[in-house]
Amino acid sequence: MHPRAAPTILLALLLCTPARADIAISANDAHSSLVDGVAGAVKDPPPDTVSVIDLSQTPPRIKATVEVGASVLGPGQGVYVAKDESFAIVPAGNRAENGVVVPDNRVSVIELVGAPRVLQQVSAGAGANAIAVNGAENLVLVTNRIDGNVSVFSLKDKHLTPLETIDLGNPKSLAAGVVFSADGKTAFIARDGGIAVFNVRADGFAYDAAATIPALRPYTIDVSPTGQFLAIANAWGGPGNVGAVTLADVSTQPYKVVSVVGTAGVSEGLRFSPDGKYLAVCSLNGSTAAPSSPDYHDHGVLAIFAIDGKTLHRLDEAPIGRWSQGIAFSRDGRAILVQNMRERTISVFGFADGKLTAQEPLAIPSGGPAMIGTARR
Repeated sequence: MHPRAAPTILLALLLCTPARADIAISANDAHSSLVDGVAGAVKDPPPDTVSVIDLSQTPPRIKATVEVGASVLGPGQGVYVAKDESFAIVPAGNRAENGVVVPDNRVSVIELVGAPRVLQQVSAGAGANAIAVNGAENLVLVTNRIDGNVSVFSLKDKHLTPLETIDLGNPKSLAAGVVFSADGKTAFIARDGGIAVFNVRADGFAYDAAATIPALRPYTIDVSPTGQFLAIANAWGGPGNVGAVTLADVSTQPYKVVSVVGTAGVSEGLRFSPDGKYLAVCSLNGSTAAPSSPDYHDHGVLAIFAIDGKTLHRLDEAPIGRWSQGIAFSRDGRAILVQNMRERTISVFGFADGKLTAQEPLAIPSGGPAMIGTARR
């Protein structure tokens, strides 16, 4: 080979290698309604969908849509996107049947290479509402909010195989957010009364009662990129719609709550930035209450907190839509998406130096955006 040929061949190979995308997967609920603060079913709803959103350009755009069961039931971070963005896993949560909303147990694996399509549907428990996948991408947990337990699946070649069901000790546990630790050796599960901790073993999951992290009605949870922190959205509800975010240090045992900050009501979405320096939280701010309620506001709130040592420090906030759900960062952390069920839009913000810059919202034509996910690396 001529000495000058090597760089030329290398360049050609690089040019032929497909660039890794930067996408968000929005699961859109077309069957749920909210009228004067009362939840219900849309009459003769169209199919629920999943939107594939391209975050590599400004403004972001929808590049594909596929019909698949989705629901507003559960944490806004309920969607899982594979590290290589080749597939996603979406829980159905609930569906409309004969004019009413009923629990659903479907979990769908969606192919994202080429034209998006449903590869597989499996059954979890009633109210399947959040997905967690370990770092090796071979073990999947699905929390079942209505059944109050957790379904366990193995994952291989984009295919789910049922393994077992984790009993949380109470069918009314309201199982919600779920994440694995960074090393995959621990699973954290949000349930009524606190964060249940399970050690992952070769023969299954072992409950570690002593490691339980205190939390009041925990809902959405997220683990920081380094694995040091677990962020927990707590929801009191009731008059005033009081809410808070808890930061727990889970790098060593015993786990310790190290910071607590108030939020503008119940928080459906909560996400660490890709570099782990910030925590984004979207809160309902009374936007789901009846307009006649003293708690009602005509918008939700997106708040940005800096991780200052082991303390959450509020940096900025901005109004968003109503019935706000999940949050997603672009891969470089310079764009933030927040889902708005009521408006059927996704709020888009530029993000730099801890400051938010509002941009034109992204319209979702096929249902209310209810859950969102991006690849974690």
